[in-house]
Amino acid sequence: MGKYLYLLPLIAIFVFAFFWGCNPVEPIPEPVTAIYIRPDYTEIALGESIELKCIDQLGRSVLAQWSKRCGAGNLSVEMGETCIYTAPRTEGIQMIYADYENLRAVARVRGINK
Repeated sequence: MGKYLYLLPLIAIFVFAFFWGCNPVEPIPEPVTAIYIRPDYTEIALGESIELKCIDQLGRSVLAQWSKRCGAGNLSVEMGETCIYTAPRTEGIQMIYADYENLRAVARVRGINK
């Protein structure tokens, strides 16, 4: 029995690691089932910019493809987690879209004269 006594600390370390968070098995991440743009509606002064962010149902950042309807204003990127929209010098509402796989989110940015 004495010759197996050295195994006791190894077993104790294994049990401690397994039950207190050092388990190497990670949970399967939840799939993206919905996306949102934050903020989803905002008013900004003409010629000003705003940063829009695409997130999923759990608040995680999503790498989305950004687009807008034909019209005035500029998007900083076509693909990314965030996008900066610059309003034109004319008043109006612009619809900004974020697409991820088969999901789409819409934000409305209203350019106002301040």
